Amino acid sequence: MNRIIEFLYFKELNCSDYRFCVLLIILPVIITTIPLNPTLRIITLLLILYGVCLLANHLILNISQERYDSLPIDYKYYVCLIVFTLFGILIFLIGLVNNLNETSQYFYLVVVVFAFTIIAYLLCLGIIVKAIITYIYYFALKKFFLNESSTEEPFISRDELSKYITINDQVKFFNTVIVNLVFYFGLVGYMFLWVLTLIKSHEPIIKALVNFAEKYSIASFGNTVGLISLVITIYTVTYSSQNKIYDKAVEMYKEKTGN
Repeated sequence: MNRIIEFLYFKELNCSDYRFCVLLIILPVIITTIPLNPTLRIITLLLILYGVCLLANHLILNISQERYDSLPIDYKYYVCLIVFTLFGILIFLIGLVNNLNETSQYFYLVVVVFAFTIIAYLLCLGIIVKAIITYIYYFALKKFFLNESSTEEPFISRDELSKYITINDQVKFFNTVIVNLVFYFGLVGYMFLWVLTLIKSHEPIIKALVNFAEKYSIASFGNTVGLISLVITIYTVTYSSQNKIYDKAVEMYKEKTGN
């Protein structure tokens, strides 16, 4: 287990960080399913938000600059997205308490906020899935290769390598990053529409989103299989291109520095 974690991009996290991640991902589910009326849920959620902010301050902000810099960017995004999700649920519950409907002044503002709340939670689930897949990959890798060379390759940051990458290769690399982001958010949007079509509710705020999803959703089994195949193909091509540019830059770096 410890040997595998050394290879992972989230190896800088400690046990408290992992427990915090698990707690954060289940909090939105708990607050939306507890059998309380909206007013009590708002009070409970405010207390939860206060506790989450205290924990985030203790685990992320109130630490040394060196440890803060070493924390994975996904972890920081994850915490921010969950906090946004909890605030979005709070706004939704306030809308329920005030019986917002299509005639209310702030109805569509709350609808939009709640839509982004669902998207934020889906992005958090995506980060969790990415971490799980990464762990499974390296677990399988170390089962396939029981040992590795003891020679340690020094880490070279992108900033250091940039001077060894031509502008044409930089453009190619950056274009692949843009393509990956477009497909990633496209996949999240697709999942968003699919999730909404599964929701059954008579609440006006949720019903407005469900009606939108049913009108514009293209989610189906065939489309899902096709989309997954396309995403795998795109990511395979783009990461292969990125690795070639990176490896080429590393070779130039070693030639110039003699490392």
